[in-house]
Amino acid sequence: MSKKRNKRSARNKPGPASLSSDALESSAQETLQRGRFREAIAHFKELLKREQREEWREGLAQAYESRAHSLTEKGMLKEALVMWENRHRLGAAAPLRLAHTALLLRLGRVHETVKIFNQAADTLPADELAALRTQLAAYYLSGEAEVMEGLAPEDPVVVHGEAAQAALAAYCSGDDIALEQALAAIPFRSPYRDGVHLLKAMQRLPEQPTQAAALLARVPAESAFAPLRQATKLALVPEQELASRLADVGKATRRFALTLRGWSPERQALFEEARKLGDEPPPKALLHFLYRHRDKLGDDWVHEQGRRLLIDDAPQSLAWPREAGGRSLSQAEKVQVGAWQAERYSDNPWYTLECWELLAQHLEEPHAPAPGSDQALRIALVLRRVDQAGDILAHATPSAEPHALDRAVAHLVERSLDYDPDAPQAYLRLTAYYLRGRELKETRRLLEPALARWPENLQVLTAALDTAVAGGSFKKAAGFARRILAIDPINKTARERLMKAHLAHARKQLRNARPDLARRELEQASAWDRSKRFGIQLEIVDALITLATDAPAGASALRAVNQRLGDGLAAGLSIALEAAAVGKPPKALFTDLGLSKPQPRGAEDLKACLAQLREHLDSGGKLPPEVTRYFEKVLKASAQFELSFQEMEAACETLRRCRWDALRQAFAQAALKRWKDAPVFAFHAFEAKYKGAPWKASSTDIRRLERALEHAREKGDTRSTERLLNVLDSLRLTSFEDSPLPPEMGEELGPEALPMLINLMGLDRLLDMLGLSRDMKRQFKELERELGRPALIEMLGAMMSADPDDLPPFPAPRPKRRTESKGHAVEDDAPSDDDDPFNQPDLFT
Repeated sequence: MSKKRNKRSARNKPGPASLSSDALESSAQETLQRGRFREAIAHFKELLKREQREEWREGLAQAYESRAHSLTEKGMLKEALVMWENRHRLGAAAPLRLAHTALLLRLGRVHETVKIFNQAADTLPADELAALRTQLAAYYLSGEAEVMEGLAPEDPVVVHGEAAQAALAAYCSGDDIALEQALAAIPFRSPYRDGVHLLKAMQRLPEQPTQAAALLARVPAESAFAPLRQATKLALVPEQELASRLADVGKATRRFALTLRGWSPERQALFEEARKLGDEPPPKALLHFLYRHRDKLGDDWVHEQGRRLLIDDAPQSLAWPREAGGRSLSQAEKVQVGAWQAERYSDNPWYTLECWELLAQHLEEPHAPAPGSDQALRIALVLRRVDQAGDILAHATPSAEPHALDRAVAHLVERSLDYDPDAPQAYLRLTAYYLRGRELKETRRLLEPALARWPENLQVLTAALDTAVAGGSFKKAAGFARRILAIDPINKTARERLMKAHLAHARKQLRNARPDLARRELEQASAWDRSKRFGIQLEIVDALITLATDAPAGASALRAVNQRLGDGLAAGLSIALEAAAVGKPPKALFTDLGLSKPQPRGAEDLKACLAQLREHLDSGGKLPPEVTRYFEKVLKASAQFELSFQEMEAACETLRRCRWDALRQAFAQAALKRWKDAPVFAFHAFEAKYKGAPWKASSTDIRRLERALEHAREKGDTRSTERLLNVLDSLRLTSFEDSPLPPEMGEELGPEALPMLINLMGLDRLLDMLGLSRDMKRQFKELERELGRPALIEMLGAMMSADPDDLPPFPAPRPKRRTESKGHAVEDDAPSDDDDPFNQPDLFT
């Protein structure tokens, strides 16, 4: 019935002829804007029947054009051409469009295109005329000589056509000399110009991909040669992206691109067959495909690569190669597939390590191969596999436990050197690993053969320099530094490391009350600081040494340094850091010097102080607690200085690096006053406030953090979003096992533990951990107010220990009820229907 009513309503709807001209014009424009081009065409045609207005003819032309584009996108080319022809008949109201002529050429209507070209040649703008000539030129080069029929002999399409055809023939025959000659005969303003760029680009494929890409970039996207440019660009796509890029193009385009890449017809046929397997073919189907073509691909290659297709389905898949017509896997090959599978899916690193070690044992049978042989190199790679895949030794510090995973990995890497001694990177990874744990004996043991084998390797010499410095062997360190500089005279790293080592030793000697030895080390440090980059540090240490032997002279020198550096925060921090390094508290030093506590000299001084702190951290230094205590109050006051957003963010990041959380919180809060809810400062403020104890966070602060997360997502601030999510995830503990509770509380928390838990974390945080909604938390708090904390603890204990389905109904606080007593209204706790527990919401689902 509804369909019949719709039909009747459609029949009763007034048609275009019944509308006034104004209403019909408005409807025509509206349907055109909404993309209902057929209706728009009908409306404009009806309007033109009433009166021949130019604006209505232009509207009809636009409707025809839009309808033509729509039909072309749907692949209805003949229908689209009808729209273009109807539009063309409108005359001056419908100027020529290049899409019309392009469609004519695409459908092979060459003579009509040339006719339109000749008619419009005198009226078209110069750029459109040139584009139309380029269309004709591209069609002529595609092999359609009839384009020349009807064109004037002096037309550039005709004049330059012979040279363009000669260039194309020379390219196809591989005659580079003839190609260059033919291209030289085509002027720059020729209709064939884009074709010239394409031929030059194809000539440079694949040996000169960069030059080819630059030439292709000169062909505009709207050029008639653009489809050929797109196909040519596919010849530059990296191999790993090729399959996906060729998925959406036609077979002719694929063949053209692959031919430009130098693929033989056999390889192209193989590629087309592989495409039929789908984007992600099942491993077994792909394995059978490889074995079907092993005569082309090579039997050994197929057997080797095919093993990687067995990983997901092992051990059942181990029989697939035999089923596909290949040879069965050896025992070592089966173990290798198992090791790959463990590496990909196992969460147990020890199991993965054992799998690779087992494979090495299989490869060693029946006897160990000679070092350097192919089999020996294969064993070495297997032994290094766990370290390579997990990059373990690059970051690990040797564990105190001798049977720890990092120790086992280091042992395997060292075993690999028996089979592949010519592997400097293996030596360097091991020496860096042991040096990180200051196991200098192991480091020297490995460096000795490495230095003998590669006496001029800069990385090996640098490792030896670092080892000597770590062991306090500064004479040896100087020798290694000189060897490095003899090979690489501009190596700043070697000079800088040795200078820092001597400076650190000078500080140590001064702490040990040996100013004479400290002076000697300082002189050597100064000799290595040729760039004078560390002049201030050296000068301060020199003054401190003088202070130890001649107090007045040393104090005068330090006051002079402080004055020259600006007598502010930056100057004070520089002196304080060096004083703390030699064991002299900053407060005592400044008192002895007769100097007051450093005060900020404005925003620039604050920025210089923070820059000094960053430089200290970058050089590997740490911030002594006596320095933080001395400067904390004055730096907190400096947080109110007008810094830019980026400068304030850099300040918070610097303070985070040195774990100066009280000061970071002050800077972040000062920033939030200027940039309310800025995600980066909300993160710093929260983390600094609750560093090490996030479970103590108040509900208000958590809501601020969630609001900052919303702002970060809105702004596209991915770094802050990730940081805030990590903080919030740490707050949303899913069980009490994740909370920082004393071990004696056990895995199961009963009512007896809840008083301690509430005192430790607060009721709000505890309810958050239970995952309760805001309404549920509110009701729990009302329960505490009405019935007391013992009742709350009893309820929470039952909730934590019982199955949710077995929990008793939640006893909501009884509502107050007004009654009359001696003429006065009072509140009573008398029960009402609302006390029925079955009328309360289920709080445990």
